[in-house]
Amino acid sequence: MNVTKTHFRNALGVVLFLLVGISTVWGQASNAVDAQGKKHGTWVKYYDGGKVMRYQGQFQHGVPVGSWLYLHANGQKMAELKYREATGVCKATEYAEDGKKLATGLYSAPNQKDSTWTYFRPEGTLLSREHYEKGTSMGTWNTYHPNGKVADEYRYANGLKQGSFASYTEDGKVRMRGTYANGTLDGWLESFDANGKLKFKGKYAKGLKIDTWMYFEDGRTVRMETYKGGRLIKTENR
Repeated sequence: MNVTKTHFRNALGVVLFLLVGISTVWGQASNAVDAQGKKHGTWVKYYDGGKVMRYQGQFQHGVPVGSWLYLHANGQKMAELKYREATGVCKATEYAEDGKKLATGLYSAPNQKDSTWTYFRPEGTLLSREHYEKGTSMGTWNTYHPNGKVADEYRYANGLKQGSFASYTEDGKVRMRGTYANGTLDGWLESFDANGKLKFKGKYAKGLKIDTWMYFEDGRTVRMETYKGGRLIKTENR
């Protein structure tokens, strides 16, 4: 019995020695820098208190590489990043605090979105798609109804809304349409009811209402408003 206890103590001592050794080596290998002071090798960070990991990943002389994992403070996955060699470009999948997927897309630099980003509702259905060029909003942006049909469609150029846009009902009918120029409404704006009939139409110039705006009920004109430089100067009911 004493021999058995002795063997057990010896074995336990070896295990503890190995654990301490591994921990020491890990500590030396993690959160290190190279000769130029740049982050290199495995880096692990924890939230205040040290119980929940904040992120874990690899650096190659200051540049993140490989697969990275970020966690919310509750321990749920926040993001998975997969870097394209040592380019700083990575594919990202982002998650809510309950673990549900929120978005997928590409970063071309830290916090710089690029190419197509796709967003999801909590139940997993498609919410929207956005397009970027090195962090700048570009191209066509869409939001979607839960049934998958387009709800809104906008166009961007150099970070500003530009050109025609439209909003749609869940059954695909036009709800509103108009145009933007350099981020402000410019040109005609039209709104339609659930039956596809015109509710009102009017014109903008550099974000201000101008000229005559017309309002309808069942295809009949019920009111006319006249604007100048965004200021209402006349109303006529019919």
